[in-house]
Order: sequence, then structure tokens, then C-alpha cells
Amino acid sequence: MVSAFVVVVLALIIGWIYQQSKTQQKITEKHTSFDSLANADPAEVTNVLNEAGLQMMNPEGWIDQAEFAAKEDGDGLQKLPDELKGGRRK
Repeated sequence: MVSAFVVVVLALIIGWIYQQSKTQQKITEKHTSFDSLANADPAEVTNVLNEAGLQMMNPEGWIDQAEFAAKEDGDGLQKLPDELKGGRRK
């Protein structure tokens, strides 16, 4: 059973990152959990975003967020934005 924390964080991340339903469908067909997204190839996710016309988005920070969410590490997830600038490590 998935914890409420995981459900809420997944909903927030997925909702924010994949605003276009077509892009969301392509990503979520393959990545149905934080663990799956945490282990995703950034280039693969970038290609899907590029196909959707979202070239300016960098998924590396999202993948980092998914790693913390997969571990249910709320503290790490809250601290991560301080380590990122524009979705990338500073």
C-alpha cells in the first residue's frame, strides 16, 4: 500500500512538471512510481519534453526530487530547492 506522503508528493511533482496531458501520458506510461522516475535517463525524459514543445525544461531536478520521494525523505526533498537553480544543481 502506498503511503499518503508518497501519493501527495507524486501528485504535486507530476502535476507541476507535466502540465500538458500528452507529455504526462508519455511519461506516466513508463514511470508509474517515484522509484521509476528516480532511475529514469534524463535524456529520455528531455526527449519527451522536447517533443511536447517544452524545450526549456530540465528534468534533472525533478529526477532528484523523485529520488527523495522514493525514499520518503521529506527533509531532503524540502532542502533540495536550495541546491538547485533553474532545476539544475548549482
